[in-house]
Amino acid sequence: MATIGVSVATSTVGPSGTPVVAYSNAFFVVQSPWGQPGGIKTCDSFASYLRQFGGLNGMAAVAAGTTNDTVSTIATDSVVQGYYAVKGFFEEKGPTGPGVAYVVRVVKASSGATAGLRTYTDGVGVTTITSKFSGHFGNATRVTITNNTTSATIVVELRVGAITIIKESWKIANAADAADVSRKSELVTIALAATGALPSTAAEGKLNAGTPGTADAYDAADADLVGTTSAAGARTGLQAFNDIRLGTGRCAIPGKYSATTRAGLNVHSANYYRFAMHGTATGLTQSTIVADLSTLSGENNGYFWPPVEVANSNSESAGTLLIDPVGHMMGLWARVEGIYRGPHKSPAGLQHPLRSVLNVERQSNGDELVSDSASNTLDDSFINTIRVKGNPAGVVGWGNNTLATDGRYRQLQSAHTVNVARLQCILLLEKFVHEPIDPQGRLFGKVSAELEQFLEVIYSVGGLYGTRPDGDLKPTDAYYVVCNSSNNTKVTLAANQLVADVILVPTPNARQIVVNLMVTAPGSAVRAV
Repeated sequence: MATIGVSVATSTVGPSGTPVVAYSNAFFVVQSPWGQPGGIKTCDSFASYLRQFGGLNGMAAVAAGTTNDTVSTIATDSVVQGYYAVKGFFEEKGPTGPGVAYVVRVVKASSGATAGLRTYTDGVGVTTITSKFSGHFGNATRVTITNNTTSATIVVELRVGAITIIKESWKIANAADAADVSRKSELVTIALAATGALPSTAAEGKLNAGTPGTADAYDAADADLVGTTSAAGARTGLQAFNDIRLGTGRCAIPGKYSATTRAGLNVHSANYYRFAMHGTATGLTQSTIVADLSTLSGENNGYFWPPVEVANSNSESAGTLLIDPVGHMMGLWARVEGIYRGPHKSPAGLQHPLRSVLNVERQSNGDELVSDSASNTLDDSFINTIRVKGNPAGVVGWGNNTLATDGRYRQLQSAHTVNVARLQCILLLEKFVHEPIDPQGRLFGKVSAELEQFLEVIYSVGGLYGTRPDGDLKPTDAYYVVCNSSNNTKVTLAANQLVADVILVPTPNARQIVVNLMVTAPGSAVRAV
């Protein structure tokens, strides 16, 4: 099969302005009270997530007619974990931290919740209005129709209790208008009758007055969360994020720890230059945590333990919950990338504690699950512990390991910096695809300039380690680009390829600090050193 475009092969060497790639984004797969299954929604705040996915708003049944529905708090773990992961991401990255959250809602694929629909007569045929939301909140969506002979105004409203969350008003004159609304509406699709006749005026009513959808039980299988891509290109679950133009960053399926979800995250992160965040269930110990990690490996994977304790947003008695730590760690990572203006700082250390975490999971006697020595032992298995450290004490990340087998990708920020470079190369150079390779070397120069400018930006903020290139490649150089006749030979030209070799050295983080403390007698010469 022919390949058109830019491909980047990564290997290891030796023992235009601001980057166009967004590298602090979060990718979440969740189960939620409402929202369109499978479609990506962009959330730039936690309020945006609540509006589009419903938070913890539950509904046991839909009231008849226009009566307001009774809403309660959902306690189902899959929903709770997704809610607090996204909440933790925004709380930790703060209002000035870079990155947005891309979120996909998942429902059970086999015999799961269905969407409600209602038909409206037009005297000749029927117009069908179908909810884009499966479950009760789709059923509770209200529709009002006003027919003005030449057009119909259709008002659609999602009301939670007495509060309107989403309200839309559409004017439809023909089938093309209905199809346009079906693409743009957050709430419904509209299909006119085959005759094209418009629906008659109808008072406000809920979609459950027609064929109600079944209630969402929040019981999606792990395979549903990982998702699929159909032959027609429709994508569900994690596969909805299969687009490099969404940027790099971190991905997670909060509260899920099976081999299925971990393998899915591993494959996705490798294919789309992102980093998979793996948390753990509660109840694990020093003796069981390594076995839980099992055989999972890969440079784009990180494993974080133990779960963290956060305030229960719906408690009236200052209650708390233990939550998968991945969302909070993703937010912390985005925050430090904003502070350091680059991808070269891991989400670990006393300088940047978690802001919205109260504590960590502890032993029954109140002690931490790990001591300093135990944390060091677990570090040998590449497990990143979350600890209570410092004075005053705070909850901090106390490890920056990937699960890479190659030591050059072992630190979180090193693997992430390489991912940023991989994706940046693709996005920067795509504009040169199908350009002529001239014998004067103009295209070589343009490609080199683009890459060098990007690498210099990363270098200037401390993201690459070494000296600035000033001619021939030296062992101390932080980066180097070769794109000329030396690596663009007759063979590559005959294959219609342009080759650019990029060498870079990601900046390491100080994970061990050694102090040589020398005690001398008065007058010793060593005091002058």
